[in-house]
Amino acid sequence: MSLSNDMPIGDKNPIPQEPIFTRMVDVGRAYMKSDIHPAVAAGGSVVHLIRTGAKPFHLAQYVFKAALAPATIEVIEAPTVTADGTEVGWTAKNRVVADQVAPLSTVFQDSTITAATGTVLYADMIIGTKATGGVAQAEGELILKPNTDYALVITNDAAQVSDIVVSLDGHEHDED
Repeated sequence: MSLSNDMPIGDKNPIPQEPIFTRMVDVGRAYMKSDIHPAVAAGGSVVHLIRTGAKPFHLAQYVFKAALAPATIEVIEAPTVTADGTEVGWTAKNRVVADQVAPLSTVFQDSTITAATGTVLYADMIIGTKATGGVAQAEGELILKPNTDYALVITNDAAQVSDIVVSLDGHEHDED
C-alpha cells in the first residue's frame, strides 16, 4: 500500500508531490476571473454566478475586497436565479500551453437571485470602523457539484459607495 503512486509508506526520501492545482495549471485546465466593480451603492450587492458543467469545479481560491468596510460575503449553492447576467467567461491561467481545455462551467456577473434561497456554503464579513477597506478570502477549496448554480454575493454594508473586487481561481478535471 502506498500514500501515492510515487511514495511508498516508510520511504525515507519521498518524491515530492506536485499539488493538483499546479498540475491543472500546467495542462491548461485552471482558470481565473477577476473583476473590479466601481462605485457600488451603499446597501448594493455584486453578484457573480458560476454555473458548473458536467464535471465538478474546484473553486480553489475566492477573494473579495471592498474599498470601504464593512461588507458581507456569501457563497450560495442552488439559489433561485432570476437573471443570469452577462457571461464573462473564465481566463486560462496557463497562457503558454497550445491545447487549452475549454471549461465546462460558465461564469456570469451582474446576476440576479431571489433572496434567501439556496444553501449558504460560506459567509464572511469585511469589518472595520474606518473607511480603510478590507479583504475576505476563503481558507480552503470548495468542490462545486456538476450542473449546479452557485452565487457569489458581496454586499456593501458601508454608509457610502465603495469599489468591490471579486477574484476567483479554479479548475476542473477527470480525477474526482
